[in-house]
Amino acid sequence: MRWIILVMFFPISLMSQTVDRSIANSVCETLSSLNFSEDPDTLHDSLITSLKAEYKNHRPAFIDQILAYEKDSLISQMQAAQVIGEKTIVHLMDNCIPFQRITMFESQAVPEISQTAKKLGKKFTALLLRKAESQDIDNDLIDATRLEIREEYAGLIAKKYGDSHSKVFMKEFDSYIMTESLPYMKWAASNFN
Repeated sequence: MRWIILVMFFPISLMSQTVDRSIANSVCETLSSLNFSEDPDTLHDSLITSLKAEYKNHRPAFIDQILAYEKDSLISQMQAAQVIGEKTIVHLMDNCIPFQRITMFESQAVPEISQTAKKLGKKFTALLLRKAESQDIDNDLIDATRLEIREEYAGLIAKKYGDSHSKVFMKEFDSYIMTESLPYMKWAASNFN
């Protein structure tokens, strides 16, 4: 029975990836040509313009995907469009450095992430996934999980950064979760739309 369900949703998944990734790749390519010394508001406006243009350019595939979701997943067209939009944003958050710079790092370069921040970011992700089994991911859950990791590993943070409340650590840790933590990125993408 599981195989039947998997086979039924496999074509939808493939088509969705194509539309999501195609839009994300086109947006990223456009953003790559921007001058990052410009005003952050101008860069943000360029991002929004690029997203709108790519959704318009991909309109036939986008509509086909919405209809496929509506038919096979029994969700509304609005919900299907939101799912596609969220997946597109997750692709951009995960793979597009210009998008990361504009939306997450105030148009600055993406910070280097130390092995310690990566290790604790992975622990944050695992803990967030465990907690998400019994409750929805929201800002309070993310803040509580972030605090729990910082408290549990305060000694390690202090050893590596000289202080358990180090701004350098928090910048690296936040950079990790914004660009590598899939459950966090999905939550953030749902708020972006």
